[in-house]
Amino acid sequence: MTLHYESPAHGGWGLVRMAALLPQSHMLFVVPPACGRHSALGAVTNGIKDRVSYYFLTEEDIVSGSYVDRIFPAVGQMLKMLTPKPKVILLFGGCIDDLLGTDFPEVTKTLEKAHPDVRFIYCHMDPIQLGTKKAPGITLFENIYSLLDKKTNLKNQVNLLGNNIRIMPGSELGQFFKSNGITLKQLPECPSFGEFLDMGNSCLNIVLSVRCIQAAIMLEKKTGTPYMTFLNSYDAHDIRNFYAGVCSDLGLKFPFDMQKLEQDYENALNHTAKVLNGMNVAIDGQAVMRPFSLARVLCRHGINVTLVIADGIPAFEKDAFDWLMEHRPDLEILDPLHHLAAKYAEHEYGQTLCIGTEAALITGSDKIVNLQEDNGLVCFDGAIELCSLIEEACNTSRNVMNLIKEANLVV
Repeated sequence: MTLHYESPAHGGWGLVRMAALLPQSHMLFVVPPACGRHSALGAVTNGIKDRVSYYFLTEEDIVSGSYVDRIFPAVGQMLKMLTPKPKVILLFGGCIDDLLGTDFPEVTKTLEKAHPDVRFIYCHMDPIQLGTKKAPGITLFENIYSLLDKKTNLKNQVNLLGNNIRIMPGSELGQFFKSNGITLKQLPECPSFGEFLDMGNSCLNIVLSVRCIQAAIMLEKKTGTPYMTFLNSYDAHDIRNFYAGVCSDLGLKFPFDMQKLEQDYENALNHTAKVLNGMNVAIDGQAVMRPFSLARVLCRHGINVTLVIADGIPAFEKDAFDWLMEHRPDLEILDPLHHLAAKYAEHEYGQTLCIGTEAALITGSDKIVNLQEDNGLVCFDGAIELCSLIEEACNTSRNVMNLIKEANLVV
């Protein structure tokens, strides 16, 4: 294992902010004080500190194991103080629990017996597992969605899994389902825990982020709800295939003119290429989920992508990566976590249009598309909106440090 660099622009949503998407929930971290620093700062900067509590482990607790018995009265005291009382408690253990081996599943069972009006789920906070199938973001959503049960099978209701930002009802995707009489359910849109539980009755789960694939697999086994994966893409071929798959699986009709949608997107890409006029473009893997796929789309339309910043090449990006290696062998690829990343900013990148703040920090550019995890841009109208944002950024100066501060990133 090499040294790991954390730039001021690195961080994304963070575990606490994602967990807070679950309505009427509260988080309790059972960790040493130092381990709680990161989540506490994240809660404060994102305005959700009232959703988070801590039971700090002392050295005596760790050595004796006596903390387990103290969790129960601590939770009782906490619930008396919380108004209104939460419907769910997310109980977090930390990396140290890999050594302590606390039986948290048994702890949650005991707590549910003592507090039958509250649900308890255990969520392991283990950054050491980043990059694995047990990464904190993956296990968090697997645990959150494990609360769902199927009481009835609603043929007119479909879930979106993996989007942290609400997909608007008036969007192309929202209108597609509405025109077919189907209600679209998504976690960021649920106003109450009861509304969230209703997601268990949907007839299909559509996975928009790789972090929710394991949750979808779990739900298929538990509730019988099938899933399909559409990892957010700006490639017209992928979008077309997604719509075709949904229409085939659910027997729906496509209400728009597909040829016109594709032509509008093609026109938008060509116009963006003219606006950029050969300017260098850098794409940040925190700004968009599929930076290599986006780079391929832009390169095919004459846009001069010179830099992609990404922490590894996942399997779903391999095809796009191989295309870029064949057709753009001069493309520079940087790992933002490499220990030499601190020196990247010393390079000379020239005038660069940056999609993402990490790309702007590295290149020193003030031409910035301020995105995090695609910002809910999906399907053709989302792709066209991205073109518009690129053109706007080309003609606007932004201070990257101000954008980083506004993003509430905590490292």
